[in-house]
Amino acid sequence: MTSAAKTVAEFLDQLPADRRAILEPLVETVRRVAPQAAESMEFRMPTLKLGDEIVCALNSQKNYVSFYISDQTHAECAELLKGLDCGKVCIRFRRAEQLPPAAVAQLVNVRLRQVGPHRC
Repeated sequence: MTSAAKTVAEFLDQLPADRRAILEPLVETVRRVAPQAAESMEFRMPTLKLGDEIVCALNSQKNYVSFYISDQTHAECAELLKGLDCGKVCIRFRRAEQLPPAAVAQLVNVRLRQVGPHRC
């Protein structure tokens, strides 16, 4: 789903309640784990960045929710992602319990380590 929202908050507000219930906790988890990350709408989806580096992005698709994180993070977290529907940088899921906040926090922490403190 592409969005004309200008902010992450506006994007979340425009979602149907069932999708908002999945995506809001993801955004809140990323905000808690990476409070220094700047929020923006990149490629018409919520994105969190440190400098020029994308930490993660997310979106509501027609039939699922997507959480985007680097291919390097995917490789490092292969065991955590086992059993999930994953592309090269995308994790696709339909229910919140498929990618719980603890898993999101772990993925974001790995990504932050990859980006490095020089970017914060």
